[in-house]
Amino acid sequence: MEQFIRDRVVTPWKLGDIFPESEAVSPTRRDRVPTRYLGIGGHWTRYWSSTDAPIYPFLKGSGGLFSTAGDYARFLQLWMDREAGDGSKVLSEAAFARGLTPASLEIMSTGFPGAVVDYGQMWMLYRPRNAPEEIFAFGHGGSDGTHAYASP
Repeated sequence: MEQFIRDRVVTPWKLGDIFPESEAVSPTRRDRVPTRYLGIGGHWTRYWSSTDAPIYPFLKGSGGLFSTAGDYARFLQLWMDREAGDGSKVLSEAAFARGLTPASLEIMSTGFPGAVVDYGQMWMLYRPRNAPEEIFAFGHGGSDGTHAYASP
């Protein structure tokens, strides 16, 4: 999976600052990776820093990629445009459609009034509560507190 993502997404879309957790401890990446903390009841404990060995020495499907905000914003823009800035296609129209079509009506609440979030094959899909076909934003909420939304 790591090589696939590198070959099919990172390299052709020129996303040089997206890399797997296993590379977070390399000397060229170390200064770009934040320390991770766990907070419970107002107490924060460091549980990982880039001077530690990777928690997972492989890319896990539910996380494990690091990115700069700029590269992640570019990734979201590529999904909205459905092509790279030079007009090249990396994914088929069918792949884009699958990613942005609700596959699981989870009906989770959101911070958007009157909206719920469902899952597509790639994204969290934000829509009005009673309109599953009307996606107004898509994005990702990460385990370490990351949140990103794109509204086409």
